[in-house]
Amino acid sequence: MLWAKISVSPHDSLEKARRRLVRSKSCPLDITVKFGPRIDYTTSITEQIIHAMELFRPALWRTKSFSLTVPNRPHAYTALLRCQEDAPLLENLTIHVCNSMQDDHYTSPPPSLFNGCTPQLRSCSLTSFNFGWDKKLMTHLRILKLGGYFNSLAPSAVTLLDILRQCPELEELALRNMSNVDSNPCPLRTMDEPDTPVLSKIQLPRLKKASFYYAGIAHTREIMSHIAFPNLESLELSYLENVTPILHLLYTQALTRLPLKYLRVESCLFGEMKFINLLRKLPSLVTLELVDIEDVSYYVLKVSCDFILLDFVFI
Repeated sequence: MLWAKISVSPHDSLEKARRRLVRSKSCPLDITVKFGPRIDYTTSITEQIIHAMELFRPALWRTKSFSLTVPNRPHAYTALLRCQEDAPLLENLTIHVCNSMQDDHYTSPPPSLFNGCTPQLRSCSLTSFNFGWDKKLMTHLRILKLGGYFNSLAPSAVTLLDILRQCPELEELALRNMSNVDSNPCPLRTMDEPDTPVLSKIQLPRLKKASFYYAGIAHTREIMSHIAFPNLESLELSYLENVTPILHLLYTQALTRLPLKYLRVESCLFGEMKFINLLRKLPSLVTLELVDIEDVSYYVLKVSCDFILLDFVFI
């Protein structure tokens, strides 16, 4: 177990990783392959990534945690093309492409990751990596974090809802930095019918933390309107333009149960009365953060201070 955490990076050599791999025997592994956005490496990053993945490939069957950080998508595809074996013990998966704005031709998904066999996967964090949104990989998750999807590479609302439907025990959801997501709203609900009841909502009774940061207001609205979140405790809404429809969805949820303790709204617009009515339905709220909200009146600040018991931040 002393040798079960193995890294390959500019500061961790392949030889060191090879020794740890041998000495770990059959213990479950925590594997990290990390090459940041710098371009002044002394040797070829692609070559190092290939050697690292060839080293780890026979041990994927006992990998518990796998984290990959690479400069761009070609490096990610080079590495993950070597992840075709079953990963029956994999619990945590992180893939981070640093240069998320880079325009390249790697938009076609690679073959099914880990042969589609990740029965223990509970945490999935992907940044700027498109794997075709294979739903076999994203089942029974507890944590889902997606970010850095530009140039129409973001998953659609329909795709995300299909994933959430497979994750009834989800505890944390984070969507960050997604462009071109509002051009294809979910067909199950029109933008002109905000109060139309939604049939067959996805029940997420364990969802406690949600964050939507520059994720598109229509995108966010479609997702929030199709899920039930009776135990949500923390919510972040940032750079979403007018979030009044989201406040209405929160209010509707609060009519039954919404134990929200932390609410952050940053660089957004909202209707004051909707916001005040929501605050009246949130007796559990402990911290409210309003950041870069220019049009908040004295009345909203007064009501907020009256309702927030412990912490109110206005920046």
